[in-house]
Amino acid sequence: MSLLVRINVALGMVFLCAALIAGYLCWTILEANARREVLAEAGLMMDSAVAIRSYTAAEILPLLEPQMRESFPPQSVPFYAATQNFLKLRERHPDYTY
Repeated sequence: MSLLVRINVALGMVFLCAALIAGYLCWTILEANARREVLAEAGLMMDSAVAIRSYTAAEILPLLEPQMRESFPPQSVPFYAATQNFLKLRERHPDYTY
């Protein structure tokens, strides 16, 4: 083999190794970013559900107490409001669950 062929083969091997390393690093970084974004969005959605539940318990439940003497409205349960909110969200985004 001539010197030019050897240099081209060596440079090709270096390029291939560098491309593989760069591809692996990019894939790792993108996967970590995607995981972080998913966890952040899930945390935000769960915090939203907790906020809905506390709002229902603090402000809606006292308004429904007179009706609760005669019947049991499901709106008096804090979990009901959070579940209904996520059901409405799920109509547009079927991948989300509560």
